[in-house]
Amino acid sequence: MYNQYRAFPPLQNWLRTNQISIIHLVRRCVLDLVISRHLASVTKHYHATAVPKVHQQVRIQLDPEATRREMINVIGAHREFAETFRLSQPYLAVSYEDLTGKEGKTAYREILEFLEVDPSLAVAPPSLRKVNNLPHDERIANYEEVVTTLKEHGVPHQYQESPLHSPFPHP
Repeated sequence: MYNQYRAFPPLQNWLRTNQISIIHLVRRCVLDLVISRHLASVTKHYHATAVPKVHQQVRIQLDPEATRREMINVIGAHREFAETFRLSQPYLAVSYEDLTGKEGKTAYREILEFLEVDPSLAVAPPSLRKVNNLPHDERIANYEEVVTTLKEHGVPHQYQESPLHSPFPHP
């Protein structure tokens, strides 16, 4: 999505001029984002409302260096857009993990408040859930190799706080 924003400068100007509220959905666990992209590429299931049976059987092999670069690029994009939007218009970062986890209703309520929507008038929150629930060491065939590469370069698996204030390295 970030590349779409960059590709259309008139859209950027329109969003700023009209003070359009931005809800920035961010994966706190960046490694899960990489896994999801690879799973989608392998299985051809890019979106799902239930766990596709094909996902249950797939172990993926990740190139450790490519994974590190992809994670750092994602982190850089998160930071860039968070900073851009936060400084120019109404902005709320929401983590995918909060939205799909036990705190889903709380995250949904925060979104409604941010948009100044009366919760009593809103529809019930969707029942979202993570599709990829396997532990990393079961999903990634070369997990130890990937983890070693990430550790050697100081790239943790997930944000501890917001993307703007995390200890991640800059790309």
